[in-house]
Amino acid sequence: MTTAHDEVPTRPLARGEPWRLRARHVGELLFARRSEISAVELGTAALLLLALGFVLYASHIAHGGFYYDDWANAALTAYPPHHGYAGAVSVYFSEFGFRPLLALYVPTVHELLGLHEHWHIAWSVLLLCVMAAAVYLTLRTLGFERIHAFGISALTVVFPFSDSSTLWSTASTGHLVAALYLIGLVLAIRGLKTSDRRRARWYLIGSLLLYAAAVTTYELVATVALASVLIYLWQSTPRKALTRFAFDAVVVGAALIWTTSQTAIDVVHSGGGAVEHARTLADQGLYIVAQSIEPFGTPARFTVLACAAAVFGVGAVAWRLLPPADQARKELGRWLATALGGLLFTYIAWAVFIPADPYYEPTTLGVGNRVNAFAVIGLVTLAYALAMIVATLLLRRSRRRPVLATCLALLAAVALAAGYSHRVRADIAAWDGATSIQNQVFAALKHSVPRPVPHSTIFAYGFTNYPAPGVPSFAASWDLNGAAQIIYHTNTVRAYPIFTPSAVVCTPALAYPAQEGYTRKFGSTYGHTYLVNVASQSASFPRTASQCAAALGRPPAAAHTGR
Repeated sequence: MTTAHDEVPTRPLARGEPWRLRARHVGELLFARRSEISAVELGTAALLLLALGFVLYASHIAHGGFYYDDWANAALTAYPPHHGYAGAVSVYFSEFGFRPLLALYVPTVHELLGLHEHWHIAWSVLLLCVMAAAVYLTLRTLGFERIHAFGISALTVVFPFSDSSTLWSTASTGHLVAALYLIGLVLAIRGLKTSDRRRARWYLIGSLLLYAAAVTTYELVATVALASVLIYLWQSTPRKALTRFAFDAVVVGAALIWTTSQTAIDVVHSGGGAVEHARTLADQGLYIVAQSIEPFGTPARFTVLACAAAVFGVGAVAWRLLPPADQARKELGRWLATALGGLLFTYIAWAVFIPADPYYEPTTLGVGNRVNAFAVIGLVTLAYALAMIVATLLLRRSRRRPVLATCLALLAAVALAAGYSHRVRADIAAWDGATSIQNQVFAALKHSVPRPVPHSTIFAYGFTNYPAPGVPSFAASWDLNGAAQIIYHTNTVRAYPIFTPSAVVCTPALAYPAQEGYTRKFGSTYGHTYLVNVASQSASFPRTASQCAAALGRPPAAAHTGR
């Protein structure tokens, strides 16, 4: 006699079958735990996830634009120092050769999609949905029923605490490498389970290539890839798992050593700094865990975590006391393990940032929440598993417990999705607002400096650099610079956003910004300098230090000699 969770054959329904048989057939489709997944099943799930993603982000696709690195990447690809696509790739390899596939990927995407900002955002949404489909594929391969695999993967699409990886095109690389790793993991599991040596060898090669491709594109998945041995031990024998881990250690370890040893960008420079950053990641991570479980408002972290711990504790006690033959005991044990696995996955995913700059923290807002782009999988899995534990406890004595518990958990997942989506839409409004400010800057530049002299520099001020915490309009030395090159169709013009006019220093020899992130190398000689006030859509073209200071409304900086 089969249960709703047993592997059962499916067959086409006859037109005249009673509704109860039809309902049972639907149940078999949703609750079957076969790890063999048909192309139809995966395609259907992917299309549903794709629809969910594009409905949620439709307004951003229509009203969003380029941000931060997007502008620099677009300009470098459109107007490289050496003509053509090959010239752009050459520049990227000179700057980002420590991530070789990223150095190839970025200019290729910009070459294919051009300067069509909306296509770039649509590509970001597509990569989010590809990652979610890879999550679905992985969960099904691990034995999760269709309904649960889809519920978890759908939550990854609407998760708000990593949405900069979708709202900001450049950051969508995180979703790409996550998908590469997950597909590689599926191949690894299939290789461990097959008895065909030839097939196992190809599975091994394919998964290692995908792991290496992911890490050499962006090392976001490196720590989880190295910890995949825990999944291997679950899915195979210790001997096979440890043998497979040896291959992973060599390939992933070599790729990680290469990428980290070739650059000092965004890294801490002391062991003590790394230890302190690890503590920060652990502490702030608990806040994101709490927000993932209860996304409405700003609940106290301690309260949410205490409730989650109570749910887990009661579930563990019930699991211990129930008879071994009780089906509810098996379900509780399974979801308790899933919750622990989700939490472990989350912190292993964050561990890759331990040696990184302190800026990379789970609670960073705006562009910084991309830190959670891979940890999202563990976070939503944990939240979903806790819902299943509660549902199983409440309905333990019901004869229809498997179906009713799943329905109750799905209602909880829908509530989570509503809370997540509300936050995502608020973030979309902030990012679209940044695009509106960018358009104001463009209008001011075109009106006040319609044809800048060659090799000139524009200092623009009088606009909001961050319309929301961490959400930039133009706020870095490279973003407005790239945007100006695009609107003026030349790479001979430089442009930098200035937070306040007082940050511009007018020396006898040149003007330069003195705010954080700038040095004298960003300066410009008089006769090649524009000071643009975006608020008034006006510009000045000083030829002396006195004219520069007067345009900014203050006396010249006599203390600076221009040396």
